Amino acid sequence: MATWECPDCGRTFGTAGRSHMCNPGLSVEEYLVDAHPVTAPIHERVLAHVSGLDGELIVDPVRAGIMYKHDSMFAMLTSKRKWAALTVQLPRRLTSDRVSLKINDYGGVFSHTFNLHDPDEIDDEMRTWLTEAFFRKHGGPPGDTAANASWDPMVPDDIDLGPLG
Repeated sequence: MATWECPDCGRTFGTAGRSHMCNPGLSVEEYLVDAHPVTAPIHERVLAHVSGLDGELIVDPVRAGIMYKHDSMFAMLTSKRKWAALTVQLPRRLTSDRVSLKINDYGGVFSHTFNLHDPDEIDDEMRTWLTEAFFRKHGGPPGDTAANASWDPMVPDDIDLGPLG
């Protein structure tokens, strides 16, 4: 994946010239300073999992949260007053009691938000969803021929998903 760094704000994107709100990003440490205490260990678990997936990962902390990108954003972790919220963007609507907010559909991308109170909630099920989100635009993990057969190369690269994109 070829990445592009905005010369004005220094943030990294999966598309050259990506339209964005040009605000300087933060370091992960700067974001976590005032975050709910559970946010850091949840971030560490998310990062440990997605860092091991096959493909380039961009971690982009901004004032609103920590965005995880592989070409485009596939997940975002935000600190709330009483928990951390992990939003995962999937190509399908989940039917899970774990979803905390109404599922939003934007052009065939379904945003699922989970209110997390404990890093142990990043379990096998959540890691499966994170993996699916990571490979969303690529039709599945490399070598998954059934998933790759459904990949649509006409999906836009970095669609604006409102406050998440």
